[in-house]
Amino acid sequence: MAFSSIKRKKCKCSEFCDKYPTLGWNGYYMAHAPAELREKQTKKQVEKRNKAYLTKLSRLVHDVANGTNSEISTNHEPANNAHGIQWAWFTDRRLEMQGVCIECGKAINVKNDKYFHWSVAHIVPKSLVPSQALNPLNWVELCWLHHQQYDSTFENAAKMMCFGEVKEKFKLFKDSIPAHELRKVNPHLLT
Repeated sequence: MAFSSIKRKKCKCSEFCDKYPTLGWNGYYMAHAPAELREKQTKKQVEKRNKAYLTKLSRLVHDVANGTNSEISTNHEPANNAHGIQWAWFTDRRLEMQGVCIECGKAINVKNDKYFHWSVAHIVPKSLVPSQALNPLNWVELCWLHHQQYDSTFENAAKMMCFGEVKEKFKLFKDSIPAHELRKVNPHLLT
């Protein structure tokens, strides 16, 4: 905020107060808050809220560790078999990753267990060509930004600098795609 034109508001207690508001105290510095606001925010209430939050967090961590909470466990290693096979595919690609985006050369965090798979971009979309979803050749390494660009439209993918390399890799497994799925592939890959 050093170079921002937005001015930070000061405490509402008076125009001469040089303190900044404390979060959760409706624009007042905690020590300058009026009595009715202080009564609302007693120390015991804050402690009770914090304890409830920590209990909830502990329960969620326990559920993830046991694999019982499917909503959370899908963010990490999925519990059901179909997603488990796909997660295993992503894990295998992780071992082959170089740690660099082929489009911009920017470093990719391969060591991040939660987000590494965001850098594994399918050459042909797994939703349109399910027969190639688990093909070990059907991927390229792109940073998160370029992965989004590649997946947005076929035209955007064709305009990328790395598209020549993508086409060369596509030629390696093109013949294994069934005819009814081949018509769903990016037409720029086929030319």
